[in-house]
Amino acid sequence: MNSPTNSSSNSVKLVSAMRVRENMKDQFLEWNGRVADALLGSAGFTSREVIPPQTEEIREWVFISRFDSIEHLRGWRASEARNRLLEQVKPLLDGEFTELVGDAAAQYHLENSVTEVILEQVAPGKEGAYQEWSNRIQQAQAASPGYQGGYSQPPETAGAGWMTLMRFSSIDDLNRWMNSPARKALLEEAKDLVATSYQHRVDTS
Repeated sequence: MNSPTNSSSNSVKLVSAMRVRENMKDQFLEWNGRVADALLGSAGFTSREVIPPQTEEIREWVFISRFDSIEHLRGWRASEARNRLLEQVKPLLDGEFTELVGDAAAQYHLENSVTEVILEQVAPGKEGAYQEWSNRIQQAQAASPGYQGGYSQPPETAGAGWMTLMRFSSIDDLNRWMNSPARKALLEEAKDLVATSYQHRVDTS
């Protein structure tokens, strides 16, 4: 679902991933139409791609909105129209939604890959220990078959979560790492470091 305007290679994108509650699909699609209308009136908007849930394992709706500059993208994110739409969609969602901008967005949506994005709220006072643990788990996942790269970003504002992306060549490769004894052991180590955790997945393989 794109606007009539073609996006350029220099465009910047905002990637949003949302998991919709059961029996809320019709209301969600109606809401999505209102978002599309609002974007058409937003300065610098060039196109929007909608990727519905891919499989039983990948239940997220993914939206890729492109703008001609980072300034225009930021203007959309700060707009009253967008904030009002986000408040309207919250009752329709199963959990929090994910949004990525810039390098993180570029890493999230690449052809021929499966990407997992993990948002983690670090327990107060545990930031240093969490960062050390995060480095170790990223080193371990890099040795897993099918690993294609990753991205880690600390909180941009106080109270926000750490964001980690991992990209694999297939769902099987990603699931092999997600269910591996090595990862389970590392997650056990982090039990006291992470207050909450939330995950999204997209498949472009």
